[in-house]
Amino acid sequence: VVIFNYAAQVILNGVRKGRGENDKEVEDTFAYLPCGGGTNLYDGLKTCIDIAKKSPRQYVKRVILITDGMPTAGNTDPADIAALAKAAYDEGILIYVYGIGEDYDLPLCDAIAKNGGGWLRHIVNPKDIEKYTGVGTKRDKATVVDILNLNVTLDRDAVVENAYVVIPSIKPLGGCTGQCVWPIGSLTAGEPIILAMEIVSQSQQPGRKKVAEFTVGGSSVSLEVEFTHETPTFTENAIPRIYLQVAHIVAKIDEKIKTEQDYSKELEILRKIYENPETQQAVRQDLYLLALIQKHLRTIVDYKTRIDQGTRVDPRQLRDELMNIS
Repeated sequence: VVIFNYAAQVILNGVRKGRGENDKEVEDTFAYLPCGGGTNLYDGLKTCIDIAKKSPRQYVKRVILITDGMPTAGNTDPADIAALAKAAYDEGILIYVYGIGEDYDLPLCDAIAKNGGGWLRHIVNPKDIEKYTGVGTKRDKATVVDILNLNVTLDRDAVVENAYVVIPSIKPLGGCTGQCVWPIGSLTAGEPIILAMEIVSQSQQPGRKKVAEFTVGGSSVSLEVEFTHETPTFTENAIPRIYLQVAHIVAKIDEKIKTEQDYSKELEILRKIYENPETQQAVRQDLYLLALIQKHLRTIVDYKTRIDQGTRVDPRQLRDELMNIS
């Protein structure tokens, strides 16, 4: 356990709760944690990462960053702090971020979680920490592949316009030309990773052509497309497009919440997508899409109810519920 104010300090190291004589030490340490001072996020994160690096290679390595503020001490450059998370991920360490209250740096915490292959969760009450940590621990115990990257190699005429991880959490990956590598996180037994992306090709030559190759771990798959000057006669599978639309709209809501803009228009668009007959038909064929839509609809209904009742809506809580599906 590392605390950080003006500087980082290790207050517990190598102690396991549940081992009898250690329990009181752990409980007392947390009961009397000092508060106040600055927020040296860089040193706090770096200290945790350095400790995790010393663990044996075969261990599952995780860092949980809990913060209620913005970096105000030490190195406060967001790019440097986010780079720490990327370097940790490259060495097999995943980073989960818990943001408490309304004053933490949302864009920075999101960048840390994204670069670190983990997730950002908004904490409303102390029990949330226990709940999300329990979920994370359960996933870690079921880990099949600890660090997973998606390698994309594109044909010279092809471009990835937008790409997202959709399940278990919506995570924008960005665009891509040529070749790129995206951190996906860990793969756990019984939980899929679903991605959606839009690829545009400017090829003018008719015929079958490989547009892209995707490599995850030791497995590769090629995407081949039949180019023709005629109107295609096949029936489109709507499910991938719906995943892409949903991820795109939720990412827009995310950006508007980060920049404190109104996002009600995007929520309405999301609701209309879900009420579309095509979507209603698609969920009968895809249980994961069904679970995503059910959760989002509950969130949207709760949002509208609060607005109608004049109750304050916490945008960060709304973001958390839309971005994290499981």
